[in-house]
Amino acid sequence: MTTKMMRKFFQVFLLIDAGVILFFALQQDISGLLNSQVAAASALAVAFGSFMGYRNTINDQVERFEGTVPQERDMLDKIDDTYELFDDDAVNDSDLTDEEAKMIFLEEKAKVKQRASVKNVFLTYRGIFSPFRLFAYGFLIFGFFWLEGNGNLEILPYLAGLSILPATTIVSSFFNR
Repeated sequence: MTTKMMRKFFQVFLLIDAGVILFFALQQDISGLLNSQVAAASALAVAFGSFMGYRNTINDQVERFEGTVPQERDMLDKIDDTYELFDDDAVNDSDLTDEEAKMIFLEEKAKVKQRASVKNVFLTYRGIFSPFRLFAYGFLIFGFFWLEGNGNLEILPYLAGLSILPATTIVSSFFNR
């Protein structure tokens, strides 16, 4: 996400949040206003924490793998890519029948699908367990229990506050088209 897109996202978030604040202010529902704002701040913290965690993970991977382009295929590549589908000198399409091409495609798709989820967890574990994200989820849980402990928790306003972030995402996607 570029800085311009993030700025626009944050502006849309503030605009929608201002609408929620105005709604509860006109209703003179201070408890609803408190619930919605605690939830909105928590949701925004989780989104920001996730963004920062994954951004740091991607930056680390770029720094680690920068300039490390293998010159020839190693044994693992030969095993993973039996038909050399990912090489520049790929199999000539005219040599394959439709059935052979479909069979090769299905075999490669099954291999990639199986390894992708496990590989993704190992590559992104820093983003999953980043301090930013863990703090944000802690803030979300603390806010919920703080409201409950003080007898101020109202579920509908809390859910309204949590829904500001998905609404912002939907509205922002229309602006970024």
